[in-house]
Parts: sequence; structure tokens; C-alpha cells
Amino acid sequence: MASGDNIEERRAYEVIAEVGCEGPPLDFGPILERHGIDLMPKAFNYVSGVLIKDPIYTLLVVNENDPEPRRRFTIAHELGHFFLEHAGRRFAEPSSDDPPQERAANRFAAALLMPEDWLRAAWEDYRDNPDHRPDIIAEMFGVSAEALKVRLKELGIADPPGKSAVQPP
Repeated sequence: MASGDNIEERRAYEVIAEVGCEGPPLDFGPILERHGIDLMPKAFNYVSGVLIKDPIYTLLVVNENDPEPRRRFTIAHELGHFFLEHAGRRFAEPSSDDPPQERAANRFAAALLMPEDWLRAAWEDYRDNPDHRPDIIAEMFGVSAEALKVRLKELGIADPPGKSAVQPP
């Protein structure tokens, strides 16, 4: 697995390696189980997810009304707060409390869901299908097309058609 150039990348790779996940889509089950984090789906109106950290018990709540790729990114984002050991006990997404902390959690989430080596390999595997490659890979990784575009651009793998300044969900 690639070593990553920043703390968020490195920490995401460590988490993946510690549970032995070898390819997409990332399975959150072993990560949650190993770290004693309970995952609970719940319907929310304006919140995608909440992480409640406590030395005794950690709960991650995700909006069950969101589409699957959004739920996956939210879970990974909240895990970013946990594994990057952000100060605080409660994190809600979306949040404007600490923009640098939120950006770090987004970088962690992208690296956790779309590790560079997995993404480069998939991009190469589908090189003969350029028209559908982003759609196929987004589905393979369980992420949104927007999140995939941002990650591909960040890694310098591709500058997909229709690029924009869209941030991952």
C-alpha cells in the first residue's frame, strides 16, 4: 500500500492494513469491530452523521436516508475524526466548527475509501473503457462520482471530463 504524503493518508493506510483489507470496496465491519465503535443508522433531516467519542463507548450514527455512497463517505469522515484523534467528544457532519479539522477528516475519508494504490490499479484495469471507467470505478469503490473525481484529481491520476471544484460529499 502506498505510504501517503500526509498524516491523513498515512493513518488511513495504517487502518486498512491493520484489518487486512485488500481491495475495494472497503468493508467497515472489521474496522468498527476492532476499535469497539458501534454503527447505528438513523433518519435525520439535516445531519449526515454523528460521532460520539467516549473512553468507554464510541457511537457512529449515519443518516439512513442518504444514498449509500454518501453514507459510506460520512462513515469514513467520522472515522477520520476518531483515528486522527481530533479534540472533542462529539462531531456532527456537516459542521463548520473547525474547517481545518473537517478538511482533514475529508482527506482521511477519501484515502480510506479510495487508497492510492487501489485506485491506480483500478484506473489501469479499466483503461480500455474510458467512457465508462469513472462510473465503473465509483461503483466498485462504493463512492460517488463527485468524490472519485476529486480524488483522481488530487492524486494526479486523471483530470476527468466535467471537472469542477466539487468537494466530496
